[in-house]
Amino acid sequence: MAASKRFGPFEREGWAAGWDIGSYQGERMVSRFGSYGSTRSHLSMLPGRRTGVVALVTAPGASAATDLIAALVYDLEAGRPTARATSTEQLNALISRVADARRRRAVDDSTRRSNPQRLRRPIRDYVGTYESPGYGEVTISTTGDALRFRWGVLRGPLQLVNAEADEFEIEIAASANRVSFHFDGMEPARSLSLANVAFQRK
Repeated sequence: MAASKRFGPFEREGWAAGWDIGSYQGERMVSRFGSYGSTRSHLSMLPGRRTGVVALVTAPGASAATDLIAALVYDLEAGRPTARATSTEQLNALISRVADARRRRAVDDSTRRSNPQRLRRPIRDYVGTYESPGYGEVTISTTGDALRFRWGVLRGPLQLVNAEADEFEIEIAASANRVSFHFDGMEPARSLSLANVAFQRK
């Protein structure tokens, strides 16, 4: 059994045979939601009405749109008179939140470009291979004066976000993940933390 949880207007009370068991507006619902980075899927059915919805969104910050679409379909099919007005209000609010988040991101990116931070230690102190049981190895290397990571098939740049704390961000599946380096004295980094997992220098 899965813990009771609410996803937008949808309730989940349990789990069975790969499906979440819950309800919408008091009607029994079978569903399976999932997300990865900026992609989110919503698959649900109301068995009592023999009605189902599959919705997919691939836009950063807009994952809630899948639930809005499903709720609108169910409300229209049920003949609820406020279905369109409620859906329009919720969708406009979501569009506003996404637009605000994009504006904030643009301002942050512009600020970083106009006021670049500098590493507080020599770049070679960050370079190396770090390992963690069950999570494999993360290799930090350089390209010019920039740091890059490789973690299995994943690779990309490290973006410095807090020089004083030796904190960076990397992007994995369109999501930002914090990377923190840990030092003892003047020696190179002894470990790093990624996604709340500690990796020790080999």
